[in-house]
Amino acid sequence: MEWCAGTVLFRAPETPDVSCTVTSYDDVKKRADRMMRRRAKLVVGTHVIEFNGTLHGLRQWARTAGLLRGRRSRAVEEALAKLRNHVAHPSGHHVETPVGAARTVRDLAELINQLWGQATPDGRLYPTPLRREIAVLSWNSSGRTRMEPAGALTTPDSLKDQDDEYQHLVVRAIPFIPGSRWNDGHWAEFDTHYETTQFPTEYLWGPGTRAEARTWLEHERPEGDSADFTDRVFLVQGGVPLGKLCLLVPHQVVYTCSTILSCSRT
Repeated sequence: MEWCAGTVLFRAPETPDVSCTVTSYDDVKKRADRMMRRRAKLVVGTHVIEFNGTLHGLRQWARTAGLLRGRRSRAVEEALAKLRNHVAHPSGHHVETPVGAARTVRDLAELINQLWGQATPDGRLYPTPLRREIAVLSWNSSGRTRMEPAGALTTPDSLKDQDDEYQHLVVRAIPFIPGSRWNDGHWAEFDTHYETTQFPTEYLWGPGTRAEARTWLEHERPEGDSADFTDRVFLVQGGVPLGKLCLLVPHQVVYTCSTILSCSRT
């Protein structure tokens, strides 16, 4: 009711839009039932959706209005709706473990938070953006790789600088935290042209030597930021061998791309 500010708009075929004043959700439901008989659809921003006033219609409205997000979360929302219907219209009983019951309650709490515009810290469905820090990715000719915080390069080390067999890249990435569920297990696969990491990793400088990386860091002094990894947009490049589908970085324009997908890696 707060979102529509007391007015809902319906659009029927070949007729002017109908604006309806409502003071309660009962009014919304009555208007929706009446408009459905006229094959009218609810106007939500720049979109129109079929709306019957039930839980399914409300979920579709929340998605269209941008209150709910995350491709993976759609399946959980569907499961929660079915669970609600099972409880409201039972045909038997169901036994759940304490762990499963607690997770369902947590998922429901996240759903409520998101509907009210608040992401959930460390959430499973609608998490807050992840903190990214400045890091250095390094590799040598034998294929060994390592990642270290940029602060490890701020102090000159003549021995490492002279015997440095590695090439170095400076990136903005999710930091490694022991035991964290948000650690990126694919950081070593980072590619400046393609999305190959689990979470967004941004190229900043390189490749170059350790001394050159330190000089760039001291001069530019890049800072960390926060990155939202749900509903990311990718360009999918066609014309590649089966099994080698490439997800291009969002800002890269490639004219051989055939499809634009919106997906999340949660």
